[in-house]
Amino acid sequence: MERLANSKWFTKVLALVFALLLFMNANSEKRPSLNDTSPSISAVADNVPIQVKYDESKYYVTGFDPTTTVYLKSNNKVLLDSESHEQTRGFKVEADLTSYKEGTFEVPLKVKNLNGAVSATLKDQAINVTIEKRETKRFKVTPVANDNLLKKGYDLESMTSDPAEVEITAGSETLKQIKSVNAFLEDDRDLSEGMTKKVSLVALDKDSNSMSVIMVPPTVNVSLKISAPSKAVPLDIKQSGKIASDIKSFEFIPEVKNITVKGSRESLEKVDKIQLFIDTTSITKERTSSYQLIAPDGVEVEPKVVTVNTVPRYIKDDKDKD
Repeated sequence: MERLANSKWFTKVLALVFALLLFMNANSEKRPSLNDTSPSISAVADNVPIQVKYDESKYYVTGFDPTTTVYLKSNNKVLLDSESHEQTRGFKVEADLTSYKEGTFEVPLKVKNLNGAVSATLKDQAINVTIEKRETKRFKVTPVANDNLLKKGYDLESMTSDPAEVEITAGSETLKQIKSVNAFLEDDRDLSEGMTKKVSLVALDKDSNSMSVIMVPPTVNVSLKISAPSKAVPLDIKQSGKIASDIKSFEFIPEVKNITVKGSRESLEKVDKIQLFIDTTSITKERTSSYQLIAPDGVEVEPKVVTVNTVPRYIKDDKDKD
């Protein structure tokens, strides 16, 4: 035995055994045991879409929130981050209605395709749904203008929708509750006498509540014929610039004496005339010229250009009369 203990082979084998024991001990400390109760990492996935599984050609489903919240846990932070973000998550929340018929039911929600290293808890364990027979009907579109049109004094002569009708798909009972299909023209910042805008549609019930339906098309072109308030004011022509030494004054003879101004009633109240200044510095004899009118703020003028005959009154003419 003493000879065996002094053997080089014995020493090498013994060293190898100790090395293996140390390696196994180190790895057993790193490997989590089955009873490991160390806390896992948590994350919240908000606004996860609820995928409702049913025969879409036969039924129409309403009455539930389209999203829910899912609470996630895992020891793997990278995997947890991936599942909690919308762009990278692999799981889905599903409500299976394939075995249900028409009526209102409480349907359980299930998490599908979740990675095995992640656990999930649903905020909503079930949803209430109403299953109706699917139908499609045509409805007339009613354009509705912002009340500010009238407040600003504009006259709304006509308003049309293109197309005038749309197809709406929903449950048979839901379709019966539709009171109107409206195209609300809310933005009036670009008002003009003839304007067309693309407007989204909304289906309303008798209490003016928006209804969940499928509309084709979802938008229409609304055309408005608007006439702005107007009034006629005098054209007031003033001389500006220099006058030649042999000219006493000028007579201005415009082709029109009154100018039509258009705008809101508030703006029209501030306008009592339209002024035109004619520079006579280079005028030494009778001349007919066209001049651009400058409209006051908030109004439009018609015509925008006027023709004026400018007639000099010479000093010598006054002396000849004497």
